[in-house]
Amino acid sequence: MSKSDVYQGCRERLITLADRLSAPQLRAPVPACPGWTVKDTFAHLVGASTDYVRDHMEGAGSDPWTAKQVEDRRNATIGDLVDEWETHASLFDKKFERAGNEVSAIASDIWCHEYDLAGALGWRGSREPERVEWGARAVRAIPRLLEGTGLPVPT
Repeated sequence: MSKSDVYQGCRERLITLADRLSAPQLRAPVPACPGWTVKDTFAHLVGASTDYVRDHMEGAGSDPWTAKQVEDRRNATIGDLVDEWETHASLFDKKFERAGNEVSAIASDIWCHEYDLAGALGWRGSREPERVEWGARAVRAIPRLLEGTGLPVPT
């Protein structure tokens, strides 16, 4: 399973999920992302994708970077978010496929947030062995990915 397979699969499942969410579900808090709702988590994922396509990656992963993505989309509907995500999906996929493994953090981010959303909504999330194995490898790589970024490295 490649990073592109992971990202595309997560994006497709989350877009399908977005169409089924009620207003109360969109307002539900995401315990793994303190201060964020389900909609805020979608706003971050869409914003990160847009930022990647537009080469706005300075500060990627930092609190100010992610907060801006959420705040910029505060008044967007979930439909607006899905439209933004789908608008540049093809360009994102081409750029992501050409990039080296340094962008696997983006795949790890969407993978983790898909489970964050499942947990917030009281759902189990996927247990497909290939996805779980990929995620375990990605989580083990986090300290290496954070080296030199200025972000705290978990030990």
